[in-house]
Amino acid sequence: MKLYYCNFPKSNTNNFGDDLNPWLWHKLLPDVLDEDDCSRFIAMGTLINNRLRLRFPNPTKLAIFSTGVGYGSIHFGDLPSDNLMKIYCLRGPLSASALGVDSNLAIADGALLVRRFFDIGDSQKSYKFSFMPHLSQAIPASKIWKNICNDLGFRYIDPRCSVEEVLSLISQTEVLITEAMHGAIVADALRVSWIPVYTNPHIFSFKWLDWCLSIGVKYQPKALPNLSFNPYDLRNIRYFDWNKKQKALNKLAQIADFSIPNLSDASKIESLTIQLEEKLQMFKKDVGKGYFQTTI
Repeated sequence: MKLYYCNFPKSNTNNFGDDLNPWLWHKLLPDVLDEDDCSRFIAMGTLINNRLRLRFPNPTKLAIFSTGVGYGSIHFGDLPSDNLMKIYCLRGPLSASALGVDSNLAIADGALLVRRFFDIGDSQKSYKFSFMPHLSQAIPASKIWKNICNDLGFRYIDPRCSVEEVLSLISQTEVLITEAMHGAIVADALRVSWIPVYTNPHIFSFKWLDWCLSIGVKYQPKALPNLSFNPYDLRNIRYFDWNKKQKALNKLAQIADFSIPNLSDASKIESLTIQLEEKLQMFKKDVGKGYFQTTI
C-alpha cells in the first residue's frame, strides 16, 4: 500500500503540513506502507474532492484516514465506489457532513498522533513567541518575516524546514502564532498554545473550522499584512521596505500582546488521540485480512 499525500517533487519545495505525512505514517505503519500502487493510504491533507477519483482511475483501493474535504466539489458520483474506498476517520464534523457519512467518523486530524513521539510538556521553552507563516507567504517573504521576528525577539519558523526541526521549534515555544494549520495542530498536540493568523483574506477557512470543531476550540484568526511584492517594481520595494514591514511588525506585536491563545482541553485531546489509535488498529486488522488486496 502506497502513501498518498500532497507532494510537489518538481517544485523542490518542502511544506511541513504535507511532509509530516511520510515522517509520521512510516513510523506508525512500517510494515504496511510500500510502493504498491494497487492500494493507497490517504491521510493528512484536504484531499477529498471531485478530483480524488480522477487521480486513481484504475481500480485502486483507498483507505481514508483523518483526511479533510475541500478544494473542490463533492458529489458521490465523483468519488470512488464504496467497494474501493473505506473511510476510517475524517478531520472533523464538517467533512463528515459534506460526505453525508456517520458523524462518529469525524474524529480529528491524524497529526495529533505526533503526541506519541514526544514527552508532552517536558520540552524546555526557549521562545515566548514563535511565528510560522503559510507556505504561500514564506516563499516570497521569508527573509522579511524573519527580520521582523528578530526585531521583536520572536522565533521565526519556516514551514519549508525539515519536519524534525519544525517539531523541535514548536515544542520549545510557549505561544505559536501561525498561519499554517498543521503548525496549530501540532502545537495543540504538544500542548503549546497557539494563535491563528492569516495574510490572505481568501484563506480556505473551511478546513480550519472543520479541525477546530473537532477539538472544541473557536476559530477566530487575526489579520496580518501580506508581504508579497513585485520584485521588478522598484517603487514598490522602496514602499515595502518601510511601510509594509513596520505595519507587519506592529500588527504581529499587537497580536502577541493582546490575543488570548488557544489550547484545547487536555482530556479532550488525549481522548481524540486514543480514538485515532483505535481506528489505526482497525485499519491494520483490515490489511491483515487482505481487504486492500485488489485483482485487476
